[in-house]
Amino acid sequence: MKTATNRLPLGVYVLNANLLLCHEIDAAYQQEWKLYRLPGGPDGFVALHIVLIGFVLWGLILVERGSDSWRWFSLLLGLAGVGGGMVHAAFLVAGSELVSTLFSMGLIVAFIVTSILQVVVTLVWWNALEGPHFNRRAVSKKMESTPELGEPSKRVTP
Repeated sequence: MKTATNRLPLGVYVLNANLLLCHEIDAAYQQEWKLYRLPGGPDGFVALHIVLIGFVLWGLILVERGSDSWRWFSLLLGLAGVGGGMVHAAFLVAGSELVSTLFSMGLIVAFIVTSILQVVVTLVWWNALEGPHFNRRAVSKKMESTPELGEPSKRVTP
């Protein structure tokens, strides 16, 4: 069910997905597969990203449509961003030189901050849409029983 209520989660998801994909482009340039000792070298790194990018794009469709599962995809992307950002931070603290440019570090920081925001927004919207004050079925029934513009009202006036 697409509603105006998921505009903020959609905007945050798009921003976070954009930062993630930009980081992954930078990660390929920085040869990040060496940092994680991933098998397959550059080919394995790209193959892994076929799945990752598919997941991110599928989640974007679900958030935009307001699907019941959009919250899980949004939450998972946000948590993965926080976790991945912390792993990068640990490598930087340990003295790794693979992520060496100021832009790369700024991108990782922006991704961590946006991921935290995404987790918060997702959880707030999750509670708002599932809380006792919001009854989706009642709203749907009310929408069905509301006359369309131009239809005569069934209400009898004295």
